[in-house]
Amino acid sequence: MNWGARCGVVVAAAFLAGCPSENPLLLEPSRSADSMLVYALAALPDGGAREWLVGDSLRFQLASGERSQWWLGWADSLSVQLERSGEVTLRQRVRLVRRMVHCLVLASLGGRDTLEVFLAPLGAIPPGYAGVRLINAVADTTLRYELRIGCPNSPQRGSPLAFLQKSPPMLVPAGQELALSVLEYGARLRSLGTWRLLPAGGRLYTVVLYGTPTALRVGIDEGSAAAGRLSALQPLGEVRSAVRVVNLSRWELRVRKLPEGIGLGAALQPMSVGEYTEFPVCIAEGGDTLEIQPSAGEPIRLVAALEPLRRYSLVVMDSAGVLRAVLLPHQSTLGAQLQCVHAAAQLGRVRITLGAVGAGALQVGRVLAEELGYGGAAPATSVPTGLLPLVVQSAALPSVTLNSMLVPVDAGYSLLCLLPASSEVRAALVKESAEGQLIEELPEGLPVQLLQAIPGEPLQLSLQPVLEGVPVAYRTTVTTVLPREGGVLQLGAAQWSVRGAADSVYLLVLAGTAQQPELFWTAAPRLWSGELVAQRRFLNASDVPAIDILVDTLVAGERREQPLISGLQRGQSTPFQTISMEYRFGLRIRSAGDGTLLARLDNVLLPLGRRYSLIFVGSRAAGYSMVVHQEL
Repeated sequence: MNWGARCGVVVAAAFLAGCPSENPLLLEPSRSADSMLVYALAALPDGGAREWLVGDSLRFQLASGERSQWWLGWADSLSVQLERSGEVTLRQRVRLVRRMVHCLVLASLGGRDTLEVFLAPLGAIPPGYAGVRLINAVADTTLRYELRIGCPNSPQRGSPLAFLQKSPPMLVPAGQELALSVLEYGARLRSLGTWRLLPAGGRLYTVVLYGTPTALRVGIDEGSAAAGRLSALQPLGEVRSAVRVVNLSRWELRVRKLPEGIGLGAALQPMSVGEYTEFPVCIAEGGDTLEIQPSAGEPIRLVAALEPLRRYSLVVMDSAGVLRAVLLPHQSTLGAQLQCVHAAAQLGRVRITLGAVGAGALQVGRVLAEELGYGGAAPATSVPTGLLPLVVQSAALPSVTLNSMLVPVDAGYSLLCLLPASSEVRAALVKESAEGQLIEELPEGLPVQLLQAIPGEPLQLSLQPVLEGVPVAYRTTVTTVLPREGGVLQLGAAQWSVRGAADSVYLLVLAGTAQQPELFWTAAPRLWSGELVAQRRFLNASDVPAIDILVDTLVAGERREQPLISGLQRGQSTPFQTISMEYRFGLRIRSAGDGTLLARLDNVLLPLGRRYSLIFVGSRAAGYSMVVHQEL
């Protein structure tokens, strides 16, 4: 190819990794020219070549199945002229869009050249992923084509494409080998083939169909900046998947894959994990059928599309009275992935949250499952490795803590199962390496919330074994879980042993000064009732010996203060008070000795169905305030 001096060479490795630097060979490029990348691709049915003239000086030749290197757009639009043996076959002006990559696809239909521009945004692919899309340049107006990730029987992700249409990019994990299938929609549905791809992070892979229906060609543009021919896709060949059975039912199970009759588990005992069984996949266009036969009752069948080169867990449960199964693909990752599955019908919908962990740096908690109902599984989530504090709460009001636990998570995929039980909430961790063994319940933990109420700079705290030397700022609350036997809170040379009962939740308030810290703590029953009420209590964690708390009211246009709490001693808390209506209110906090106004809290709203602690914190030097804290 003869590239004009005005174009130069783009040296970026992958266009979705970010904007390329300005090309020094461009003559007076516009300031935003580096955000418009362009390349050409020839997808002609006759295998011929065309001469390209872009602008005034950029000239090159492409044969069918070839693509140019990238160049930087130097104007908002470019003129494109195509020639065959000196004869002009097409003239077209192409408009360029900033911060986009422009793929100029040349095709031909009925002997007439046509040019289509396909756009892809710069930086659209997140780290750790690649994109895959399909372009249909087959010279036919009656057939349509579809790209699927996986086998031909994998779920459909988009509409079939007509001539010169493209599919939206589908995100796939980078560095994980996957299968690609292309289906043709004509008089009947048929598969054109299945291929394997190992995608690199940040790249957009484009599968290109071109030629004619009787001489169809398939190539892939691997998203590099260099010119060359489309790469050939590697046929998938015979591949296998592996499935293990996780039996959370009360029955002995026998599981088979149909129609081959491959056994996945024979006489698998209740509350046990079977061994992985491998079998060929991508050998039929229909779904893969798994038959589950309990030792008593009728079998059930689950139809799925098993992806090649993947592991699966088939989780079977029956706590709602009937057998139910869910098939979960294991997520491939360099770190740890945790997926929650709900097999305890007596619980209703739940929320599962990850508490705070960290050594040297605080990793705050996040929600792993929201509104998770019986028989469902939350999406797999990346989590740290090590002992992870998990809290299971009711999703319905009132919000109560059903269970808490410390979960030992290793790198790879793990499954957290909520187990059926008559009354207590039980859970188990099934690691990816587990097979041919009984399921062991996780011990119940001790849920705690820690409020750092010492004014000043963040303090380095340890709450062993989950937190080690992490900075916690003033007025920050940390929610986590300790072992059933408790743990140790440490600030500098000061240490406190934290013990408690599993049927309670604990609020720890670190007060005083960094040199002379004090720990105030209070407990509340883990379970409580009150869907249409809220509960609140007050705690004095300041340096004031005693405080009065008054409600700020407006009566007949006159502002008044009504006494609410009198003489609340330092380090003491009130019992919970029930609030039967949801309304906004204001508070005034005064010194119990002389009535000095210390702080005010305006426009407070406590939604019903939850419990709250209103904690008075601060010092004379730093000032005072009220922390509104939602209890577990």
